[in-house]
Amino acid sequence: MAGENGIRRILDLYGITFKIPHYQRGYKWTKVEIERLLGDIKEFMDKDGNNGATRYFIQPIMVKKDKKENTYTLVDGQQRLTTIYMIMKALGEKPGYHLEYEKYEGNGGYEKLEDILSKIRSKNYNNADTPDEYYICQGYKTIDNWLESNKLKNDALYRKKFADTIKCKVYVVWYELGEKENEREVFIRINSGKIPLTDSELIRGLLLQKKNFDNNEINRMLYSERWDKIQMRLEEDDFWYFLSGKSGNDYETRMDFVFEVIAGRKKDERYSIYQEVKENLEKEKIEKFWKNVEKVFSYMEYLYRNDEMYHYFGFLTSTNKEVGRNLLSQITSIKKNNKNNNKNNQDQVCENKSSKSEILDCLKSEIKNQLQSRMSDTKKNNIKAFIDGLIYGNNDADIKFILLLFNVITAIKTPGYRFPFDIYNRSEWSLEHIHPREFEGLGKNKDLVKWLCEEYKGITEDNTDIKECIEYAIQVVGRKIEESGKKQKENKEPKSNGEENNTIQECLKLVKDKEISKPPNCEIEESMDPKKIGEIILKKLNEYYSASTESSDINGIGNLALLQKDLNSSLQNRSFKVKRGKILNWYKKGEHFIPPATLNAFLKAYTEDPNTLHVWHTKDMEDYKKAIIEAIKEKLLKEVKNEQ
Repeated sequence: MAGENGIRRILDLYGITFKIPHYQRGYKWTKVEIERLLGDIKEFMDKDGNNGATRYFIQPIMVKKDKKENTYTLVDGQQRLTTIYMIMKALGEKPGYHLEYEKYEGNGGYEKLEDILSKIRSKNYNNADTPDEYYICQGYKTIDNWLESNKLKNDALYRKKFADTIKCKVYVVWYELGEKENEREVFIRINSGKIPLTDSELIRGLLLQKKNFDNNEINRMLYSERWDKIQMRLEEDDFWYFLSGKSGNDYETRMDFVFEVIAGRKKDERYSIYQEVKENLEKEKIEKFWKNVEKVFSYMEYLYRNDEMYHYFGFLTSTNKEVGRNLLSQITSIKKNNKNNNKNNQDQVCENKSSKSEILDCLKSEIKNQLQSRMSDTKKNNIKAFIDGLIYGNNDADIKFILLLFNVITAIKTPGYRFPFDIYNRSEWSLEHIHPREFEGLGKNKDLVKWLCEEYKGITEDNTDIKECIEYAIQVVGRKIEESGKKQKENKEPKSNGEENNTIQECLKLVKDKEISKPPNCEIEESMDPKKIGEIILKKLNEYYSASTESSDINGIGNLALLQKDLNSSLQNRSFKVKRGKILNWYKKGEHFIPPATLNAFLKAYTEDPNTLHVWHTKDMEDYKKAIIEAIKEKLLKEVKNEQ
C-alpha cells in the first residue's frame, strides 16, 4: 500500500468527502453494532483519563484518492463513518465530513447522506423507498432512542461533551491505497477476512458493473430499481417469514434466499452461489439471468397472495427449514434439484407444477408426506390412532406439528383471516395444558397468594368447602409474607417490587376482615411450605370442578394448545376458568397473538353442548381432539382409505 497512512481523529476528517461505490453492501449495521459503539464511546468518555486511556480507536478505514481535491473513494469503513455521522447529527452537531453514495436514478452520480437523512426525516422516518434508506432510517432511530434512554437528549452539557469526545478523542487508522491499486479487488479481499459480504451483495456488484450495460446508465438504473424493489419486499416481515419460516433469522441478507432458490440448493460454503452466478453470467446474457430472478419473485408473490397456498406453504416453511427453498426451486423449475442438492431426499412433488390447482395439490402432498413420516408403519393410514397415541413429554414435536397444522387449517376456514407466520416464526412456542396437570412452579409465598386469590374470585358460590379452605390458605400464606417483610425491614434488605406488593395487599384484603378458623375438611397446616399448600388446593379445585385427573387425558392432545412460551409461563397452574379469563383478556386488548384454535378451545367452540365454562371436562378434551382429526382428514386425507 502507498499513500499517506497513520492515525487520525474524527476531527481530522472534517472537510473530506468520501464516495461510496455501488459494489459495496450499503449501510447494514443493526441495533447491536450501533448500540455497542455508542456504549463503548460513553464508557470511554466517563472513564477518560482514569484508566490511562486518552484515545479511543475504532476499526481502520481504507481510502483511495480521487481526482477532486479533498475527495476519496471509501474502500472500507463505510459502516463506521456512516454511524459516526448519524450520531453527530442526532447530537445536534454538524458533521464535518461528507458521505456520498453512488446511485442509479437519472444519470447516476452520487447522493449525499445529508440528503438521504433529510428525505427520511420528512417522512417521519417511515416509508423508505430504497434498501439504503431503510437501513439508514433504522440506524438513525436506534441512535435517537439510545440517546433518549441514556438521558443525553435533554442534557445539553453532557451531549456537548459526548460530541467533543467523538471529534477529538475517537481515532481511526487511515490506510490510503496507491494510485495503481484496484480498490474493488482490495475491497473483496479484505472483506473475506472479517465481516464478509454476502453472496447477493457480491452478485449485485457483479450485475451492476458498467461494462454489462455498454455505458447505458438508463438500463443500469432500471436493473438497480428492480433489485431494490425485490429487496424492499423481502424486508417486509410478513412476506419474509412466510417464505423463509424458521430459517428466516439465518440470513444476513434476505436476497441470498432468492439466489439459493435459483441454484436449487443452500450454499455449502462461502461465495459458492456467487461463483455459480458469476460463471453463468459469463455464458449467458444478463437479461436471461434476471428473467430467472423475476420468475422466482413472481412465484413468491403468487403463493403469498392466494390464501390457501399462503397457508399451506407457510406451514411447511414453519416446520422444516429446507422445504421452502426446495419447493420454490421445484415450482419455478429453473434448476432441477438432485439427490446431492436435496439433503432431505424429498420427493420432487412440485416439479414443473404451475397452475393454482397443481401447486395446491403438491403443497398438500408435501404436508401429507411430512405427516406420514412422523407415523409408525402400523399407523401410516390411521390419523386417529396416531393422534390418540401422542403424549406430552414423549411426542412434543409431533404434537406441535399437529396443533400448528390445525391452527393453519382453522385460519384457512376463517374468511378474511390470515395466520401470522411472521409472529409465529419470531417467537418461541410451547404446549399449554388447558386444564392444569399438577401443581408446580409456584414455590414462593407471593406467587402462591396471587394464584389463590385468582381461584378464590373464580368461585361464585358462597359457603362452599373449597372457598373456605382457600380463604384459610390465603390467611396462612399472608402471615408468612408479613413475617418475611418484618425480617427484611430488620435486616435492611431491598424492598420488593412495589406493584407486586400492591397486588398482594389487594389479595389479602379479600379475607382481612373475616374471622377464619381452620375449616374441618381443609388439610392445610401453618407449617406447610407453599408447594404443599398449592397441591392441596389444586386437588380440591379438581374435585370441585369435576375435572379429569387421568394422566392419559391430562397429557393427551385433547388437553394441549399452542401458546407463546412467555404467556405459558405466566399462566403456570391456574385453573381452566382463570386461564380462560386471562387469554380472552389478552385477545380483546390485542396485547398478544393467540392462535385461532387455541382461542377456540378456551371458548369451548369445539364442544357440543358445553354444560359449563368453568372447567375443561373429559368430554371437552374428546370433542377438541375429534375436531383436530376431522379437520386434517377433510383438508388433507380425503383419499386415504381404511381410516377408523
